[in-house]
This record gives sequence, C-alpha cells and structure tokens, in this order.
Amino acid sequence: MEGFDREPYAKWVTDGLNSVETDTRQAVLDFGQMCEIEAAFPCVVHLIARYEDNLAEGLIENSMAGGDSAGRGLIVGMILGAHRGIDAIPQKWLSELKSYQEIVDLMDQIDRKLD
Repeated sequence: MEGFDREPYAKWVTDGLNSVETDTRQAVLDFGQMCEIEAAFPCVVHLIARYEDNLAEGLIENSMAGGDSAGRGLIVGMILGAHRGIDAIPQKWLSELKSYQEIVDLMDQIDRKLD
C-alpha cells in the first residue's frame, strides 16, 4: 500500500481489492468501462488480484468485459507477466506471433547481458 495511502489512490486500490469475488464483467461495469483513471485503476487492481495466478484467464476476461480493454490489458499483462514470467503466456499465443523468433532472440540477448 506504500504510495497508495492517500486519496484517491487508496480508494481505488481498496475498491479493486474488495471486488475480487465479483464477476469481472460485472466489476468492470460497476467501475466503468472507460479509460479514465477513476474507472480503469480499480478495474486493473481487480484483474491483478483476481487473476494473479492465471494471466491468460485474466486477459480473456478483461477483453470480454469490453470498454477500454486494451489499456487495462496492457497494464495487467505487464504486471502479471513480470510477476509470473513468460511461462504464464500460453505457448500458442506466442508461437503464432509473426515476430516470435525475433522476440525470443532479443530476450536471449537481454538475458546474456544480465548474466
């Protein structure tokens, strides 16, 4: 909660966390499907908390909820992807990318530089 302990952030985080048991499509409707931060922020918190262990399901449910799903999905994908790693992404989603091999090669270059 550090850094989010002041308004309006504290409310958005709390609202998002409190909605974890709510169906995602309903939660997004309740918060608002638009890209304005007061709607998108609690939606993103909801998605991250609800789908912490299932990136694919979280991204699918986000898309199915409609509205500004691209913006929400970008943030959720980055955070859960960093948290869970590349293995959290279904292999089919990766292998069907036109630039898949180029992306893998670039990631390997980054790994080698970090070693």
